[in-house]
Order: sequence, then structure tokens, then C-alpha cells
Amino acid sequence: MLKYRHSKLNILATLLGIFILITFLQVGVSGGAVYAAAETTNYDNTDVMADLESMTIGDNRFDAADYPANPEGSPQILAFVEYCYSYYADSQDNYALYVYVYNPAQLDIKSDRRNQIQFSAGNSGSNKYPLTLLSTSSDKLYYKFKVELTASEKNRILSALDNDGRTYDINGVELYTSGSNADDYAIEKLFTYSGYAAGYGADEDAASTLTCTAEGGTEVIPITAHHTTWYPEGSKPGNTDLQESLHSVYFAVPKEYDEKYDYLEAVKVQWLNARTIPVLVTGNSTIYSALQELNSYNSQLSNNSAPDEFDRQSFNYILATDYYVQSQPGTIYSYYVFNDMCFVGKPNEVVVEDGNTKELKTLFWFLPTDVMDYTDRADNYITPSSVILDSIQNLSNNGYFENDKAVAGKYPSYLFESWDNQFHQETIEVGKSYTLSSEIVNNGWWEKFWGYNNVVDSDTFKNIRAIQEVETLTGNAQTDCANYYIGESDYNEFYDFYYDNRNDCTIYLLRFATSDRYQKEATQFEYRRDITTMGQTVPVVLDTNAYFFQTNVYLDFDIIEFQYSLNSQTITIPVVMSPIDIFPQQPPPVYVTSDSEGNFWLYAAIMIAALIVFYVVYRIINKGVTEAGQENATAEMAEYAKRRNSNARKSKSKKE
Repeated sequence: MLKYRHSKLNILATLLGIFILITFLQVGVSGGAVYAAAETTNYDNTDVMADLESMTIGDNRFDAADYPANPEGSPQILAFVEYCYSYYADSQDNYALYVYVYNPAQLDIKSDRRNQIQFSAGNSGSNKYPLTLLSTSSDKLYYKFKVELTASEKNRILSALDNDGRTYDINGVELYTSGSNADDYAIEKLFTYSGYAAGYGADEDAASTLTCTAEGGTEVIPITAHHTTWYPEGSKPGNTDLQESLHSVYFAVPKEYDEKYDYLEAVKVQWLNARTIPVLVTGNSTIYSALQELNSYNSQLSNNSAPDEFDRQSFNYILATDYYVQSQPGTIYSYYVFNDMCFVGKPNEVVVEDGNTKELKTLFWFLPTDVMDYTDRADNYITPSSVILDSIQNLSNNGYFENDKAVAGKYPSYLFESWDNQFHQETIEVGKSYTLSSEIVNNGWWEKFWGYNNVVDSDTFKNIRAIQEVETLTGNAQTDCANYYIGESDYNEFYDFYYDNRNDCTIYLLRFATSDRYQKEATQFEYRRDITTMGQTVPVVLDTNAYFFQTNVYLDFDIIEFQYSLNSQTITIPVVMSPIDIFPQQPPPVYVTSDSEGNFWLYAAIMIAALIVFYVVYRIINKGVTEAGQENATAEMAEYAKRRNSNARKSKSKKE
């Protein structure tokens, strides 16, 4: 009996809740408008299907049969909801925006910060805003999102709206399912609101007058962007460890826009800035395997979180970009003092000079060359952008970083020295240009002794246009890369893209940033204890078949709109583009040491030593032979003299 009474109370409470929700939730009759009265404070928590079933989409009451599953279909926006817009500027605290998405392909859309919507509110201009997933239908056909607005974004939108006709021009929606980035889908839909929800008009006691209409919105230009990075031949003037770089994207725009407008005047873009930690590239398979084992060992100790410092005692190697040797007082062996950057195994057995050395406590990020154990392979190996991107994606999914997605919501913070949480947004105009400089130094023993650089060549690249049309290609990689500032490792893809699109489209290069990358050759040591070290453990040089790099990267790079010029007027056209992560390809350092040359001098020293030994042995043997010959000659002369004297005596006797 008690159980039955409780069931009745639960039913009554549920009915009362539904009654209250129906009382305060007002449903529009055109264009799919949904809005709420002032007393409603839980709209974030309502179910997507319950909301849709009370809506009118266009001229028809919502019916799920009108929106079936379709594997070939693209996401659409059914409703864009303006919530609690007030006639009074000081009563906008509850103002919010919601989005209802019809997902015919039943994509598995994740709750992720990469979900975004692009729209212009009133005259505010096109911008992107994050979407928070609130509710999903069981069949994944319908999704409800809330548009997340900062206080400044909210104020900007409200100040751009016209009370009598508040327009929201939806350009596209980015939805994240898997991988690194979301996919962008064109929408081109305009929602116009007028009137006010009950309690939000000029007369707070008046009934709702809110209405919404939906129609076709502003046209958008869908594009796909590809990136390239160009480096001058030499290092940055005044610092041989740095090299300047120019970052670009290229894309194709249908030629109809060239015919319709005078020229492309500006491009609005956004991205997140970040800088990697030092990354090792090695051509030594033994060291690469040892690093893998070291990371695996520390991963087992880390309890699914990256350690602040490795246990490095099992790592029998040292990786250093600079070092010098000092005699250890009271012993017959030497130790190493590092000046620039190093990762030291057995850290208690070598000296790292404080203050001048960047000692890496951990080395999470390391890459192999494409082929290994070839002399000087790292000296000639360009690490492709795709390899770097694949490696960070793999690292992001391993046990170390399971709960660390601090960088752009997808990459571990341990792999970056710095990063931004807010987008850098910029409108790059056609008149903007860039300048890069480089110099090549050639230092002999004299320059090294006196500590200055002997500059043998320098160059400055001025007036590199920010926006440039690709007019023609010669097919010669060196010539085209020099003309358009394309990375040589990117040339084949760039060439194919141009010829695939040139007939129907104009291909543009957009240069959006310059940066300095750190690049330096690394010497690789192994700890040894043998007769040559008199039983002491000392680091012995293996090779210089490795280098460190540290670079700027550009995450979630996105083009938002094009600005065309027509008769001295600016025409803005929104762009729909799936964001990309730009990890520049990394060429080897400008200055490297050949291990072949080192082997030559080693072999030369061995040959000289062998010749010296041979000469000494020869002299010893020759001296012995000479002395023996002299003794024999002396004996023969004595015998000859003896015989001569004897014959003389005999001759004298006969005469007498």
C-alpha cells in the first residue's frame, strides 16, 4: 500500500512538472522559433525531442517522419533559438542562443570544444562560436547545442541587433566526430526574430509577441586549405641556432568570383598559437630503441600521468647539442660539461653546468629518420609535416596523457613549451608584406678561437606578398619554390593541387605568419667502462647523426571570410572550411658535422700511427741487421789481415 501511494505521488509530481514546463515554455508558430518566459531557468536541461515535437518548422508541425536517416545526407539546422531577448538593455542576463541540428547520416557527434557555429548577428560580421552539446536523440538524428558566448561576445551581438528585426545569418556548423579536427558544413540560413517573449517586452505584463522566420541566408564559399612552410638557406642573422620561417596556406576559389569582383582584398583568419618542446630526430636505431624502452619503462611508473622527471638511470646514452671536456681532478679520465641543450642518462655520473645549459628532464617526443644507421642520414633528412602530426596524435593517445588535453582541447601540455587558449584572429589585407633574412657563416679554427662568426653570404627577402595568386608553374621544383616561397618537401602536393584546380578555380597563396625555429645538431654519446677508460664509466662519442628542433605550430587554423573589392566597395563573403593543424616540416640544421669526415680523420690517425709503428720497427730491425753486418765485415777483415800477414811472413822466410 505504501509503495502504491509513493507511485501515485511520483506520477503527480511528474505531471505537475510537465504542466509547469508547458506553462512557461512558449513555442513559435513559424520558422522553428523556440523561446521561454522569464520564469523558465532550466532550458539547458530540456530534451531535444521534447523541444522539437512542440515546434513548427517552416509551415509544418515537426514530424520525425519528415527527417529520416540518410547515409548520404549532410547535417542541417532545423532551428536557431533566441532565448529571453529583452526590450530593456539592462535585462539581458538570461539571453542565450540554442541550435537544433538534424543529422541524417547519424554521425557520432562528440561533446567537444571543436564543435562550433559560424554566423553573423545583425551587423556584427561573421564569427565562430563554440557549441556545448546538451541533448542527443537515441538514434543520433537530432542534436541540441547551446552557443557559448563570452561576456564581450554577448555584448557585441546584442549591440549589433535591431529590436524590430533581429537577424542571425548562419554560414556553417563544425561538428566533431573523430580525429584531430571537426568537419565544417555549409548552412546558408537566415533566422529573423521580432517581438518579445512574455515578460521581456516593453510591457512586462504583456503576452508573448515573439515570432521567427527562416529563409535562405548569405552565400558561402566552401574551400579546402593546405599548408606549406618556407625556410631561407641560412640561419637567422646573429644566431646560428635559429632559422626564420614563412608560413602559408593555399586554396582554390571558383573563377566566378574573379569575374564578379575586382580582386580579393582581404582574408579573415583565426588560429591558436603554440610552441613545441624540443623534439629529437635521430638516425641511430640503437638510441631510438633505447628511448622507446625508456618511455615504456617510465609509462609503467607514471600511473596514467606524465612524470615531471624521468627515471633515467637505465638510459645508457647522452644527447647533447653542445659540450666540452674537462679533466676530473685526481683521476685519469674526463667528464663533460654541457653548454646548450642535453638529455642525460645516469645524471649523477656526468656534470651539467648550471645556468648555461638547458637540461631536459624528460624526452617524450623523438622521431626516427626514414632510413636509419646510414652515416649522416639526419644531416640530410627533412622531417615531413605528416610525420610530426601523426607522432603527436599517437603520443596524445598513449597512457601518459590520458587526462591531459590542455592544448586546443586535444593535445597534451607536456608536449608544448607554451600555448594560447584564445584564438588569434586577424584580417590579412592584400597590401601586407613580410621580410625574412638569412646568413651563412663559415667558421674555421681562427673564428672559433676568437669567438665570432665569419659571415660568407647573407640575403634579405623583402616584400613577400601576403596574398598572391599562383599564375603559373614551371614544373621545376627549385624555381617554383623560390618564386612562391614553397617548402621543397611540399612541392609535389602543391604542384598536383594547382593542376587539378587551375581550369575552374583561382589558386591563392595566403602568407599569415613568420616565426623562428630552433635547430641544432646533436652529438650522441654512449656510457662505456672498459680498458680504454681504465675501468671508469665515461661518455664516448658515437656520432652526430641526430638533431633537435623546436618550432611554432598553428592549431585549428581556419579561414572565416573573404573580402572582395568591387568599384571601391568591400563585399564580404563567408567561407566554410574545416580547420587544420599546421605542424611545419622540419629540415635538418643549417650547420652540421659529417661523421664521414670524422671517420676520415680517425682512419687517417690510425694509418699514421700504423706507419709510425712500422717505421720504428723497421728501424729497429734495420739497425740489428746493420750491426750484424758490421760485425761480420769486421771478422772477415780481421781474417783477411791475418791471412795477409801470414802470407807475408812465409814469403819473407823463402827469400832468406
